[in-house]
Amino acid sequence: MKCAGSPLTRRGYYFGAMRLVFVILFFSLSGALLSQPVFQEPAMAPLGYSADIIAADFIPPTPPSVEPQVWDFSWVSGSAVALLVVEPASQSPFADAFSGAEWVNTVGDQLTFWSLDDGVFTAQGNANVVNGATLSFEDPLEQWSYPLEFGSASADSFSVDMNLFGLPYSLLGEASLEVNAWGSLVMPGGDDMGDVLRADYSQTYLEAYDGDSNTWVLNQTVYFAGDSLLPVFFHEDLEVLDVDGNQLLEFSDVAWYAYHMLSTPDLESASFSPPYPNPVNQGADLHWSLPSGWTWEAVGMDGRKRAEGKADEQGRVAMSTEGWGPGIVLLSPKNPQGKPSGKPVRVFVQ
Repeated sequence: MKCAGSPLTRRGYYFGAMRLVFVILFFSLSGALLSQPVFQEPAMAPLGYSADIIAADFIPPTPPSVEPQVWDFSWVSGSAVALLVVEPASQSPFADAFSGAEWVNTVGDQLTFWSLDDGVFTAQGNANVVNGATLSFEDPLEQWSYPLEFGSASADSFSVDMNLFGLPYSLLGEASLEVNAWGSLVMPGGDDMGDVLRADYSQTYLEAYDGDSNTWVLNQTVYFAGDSLLPVFFHEDLEVLDVDGNQLLEFSDVAWYAYHMLSTPDLESASFSPPYPNPVNQGADLHWSLPSGWTWEAVGMDGRKRAEGKADEQGRVAMSTEGWGPGIVLLSPKNPQGKPSGKPVRVFVQ
């Protein structure tokens, strides 16, 4: 992982959001053994799911080939860099800005809204939890279509033209995907994924804000597996150029998803009381009620643990939010055996 040039703090929001528009949203079903797999449109979990995003230093992908390949990443080790949460878009306070979206992905303070209709995956736009900004694509981005098989290809454009915080903002881009390799994949840790498809994805867009403009070039190589709701492994390289073609930032890594957890009904429907107050002012105490003997864990959307503890004999929980920082924190209950039980509850810290 490497970065160079200016920090681009004003565009940190767009870097996080646009970089994950494509990365975190691959889904697939079953493929045939000993032959090129074909993946059909998946059936999504009704309430969504979550997973850790693990990243490591960049590894160049092998060249495309019509012949089957074997990709062995069992030796690769990485670190958790974020938590991905996928939920129905209707649960987001920003849902009204993305009327065509069915789902929303949350990674840190970045939200990505998308839909999967008639086999077509479409990115509708992005939002930011902390500053409340929404970036709804006037021309949504159709990124790929099912069924996916060797040779599948797609291309589309996307655009935005709006005022952002009172200043003119525009974005004009294009993206393409091509499935050009297949074979078998061994994941970090040794899990054999069996038949997989591999696709190259390219996304380039010109972003202009308040008279300044940059070009963002994203190239990714992503592996689809037949038994996973998420992409199982990917390579990526991002480059940002100024108006004169000078490099402002360069970033590359490999990443994969781990510790997947399907969402279950809200804690309220399981006879748990919601935490209060919500939203909570930073530094104030947050109160909750759980069964006696249960434990809890507070995790920020960046994947970092904020606090943990245990309910008292009366099931009461009181936790300080000192040092948590603004944004969304997930409160996860665990039964006496230490296993997650119920859907994490979102608390807004302000």
